[in-house]
Amino acid sequence: MAPHNEIIFEPDLSVYITGSVLRGRVCLHTDEKINTKGIQINFRGECIARWAEGNIVYRSEQIYLDRTIVLLDTENDVKELSIGKHEFPFQVELEDDLPSTFSIPSFSLLSAHANKDGRVFYSATCTVVRSWSSNIVFKREFRVFRHLDLNKLTGGRQPVQVSHEKNVCCLCCMSGPIHVDFTVDKQLYVPGEDIRLSAEVVNGSNRKIKKCSFNLIKITTFHGKHNATATIVEIVASIEKPGIMARKRDSWSNVLIKVPQLFPSYLQGCSVIDLNYIVELHVKIAGPTTMLKPAVGVVIGSIPLAGTVQ
Repeated sequence: MAPHNEIIFEPDLSVYITGSVLRGRVCLHTDEKINTKGIQINFRGECIARWAEGNIVYRSEQIYLDRTIVLLDTENDVKELSIGKHEFPFQVELEDDLPSTFSIPSFSLLSAHANKDGRVFYSATCTVVRSWSSNIVFKREFRVFRHLDLNKLTGGRQPVQVSHEKNVCCLCCMSGPIHVDFTVDKQLYVPGEDIRLSAEVVNGSNRKIKKCSFNLIKITTFHGKHNATATIVEIVASIEKPGIMARKRDSWSNVLIKVPQLFPSYLQGCSVIDLNYIVELHVKIAGPTTMLKPAVGVVIGSIPLAGTVQ
């Protein structure tokens, strides 16, 4: 009869921080005697990304952690485990440069991202080696988090303004331009913090601006061999403003977008999946797919700037 088995982490947390030591024990509850040639546990961290373009399927992989710890060494002999409970302690260092656990699930077949999925994941796998029977193998996944300290970044603390202008055709005639000034109060944020935005939109055209929206956008990029890439763009927070009639203007100040719970930028330590964020002002103009989208890149961290009120 196969033993009941467990991998127990101490303390048992939902996430473990890079730079810390993961401790625990393997517990075997045997209902019959087991002859083993050794017991070991392997800690593994890896990334797998897959996506398809037409008939071509891309797959990219990377390994960050692969360490095996011998829990019971029988020195090539056979040791008998009696009926009952057996415990084997372990500990492994989670190095500073490991990437955070991350997952982009497979989207539904109706989604524009149906053929893109990727994840960074960690697991502990225990193997009880037996000589005349199949090995006993059991595993447990665990989550790792790597902090991004905004105080260690240079720049990004001052307001940033971008301008964008577009001439809009009206039938055969060129009407006046649509001009946008868009300002972000800074570029470094943590979840729960407000992004403070302002904008002025001058509609010098003969067309109506249907709507304006301030968007916080997450951009996930998969990287593969031969410079192959795939991108997933998601709006993670948005505030909509009314449209603007032809030859009119409007402005907004102190528009606040609260940063939701998001992974830190870059997914540091992983070269297969890259995370970036932007804030944009999406100006939708009446007519066939006409729009302006001035944008500013922002960095989402996990440790806020010193002096930031949370």
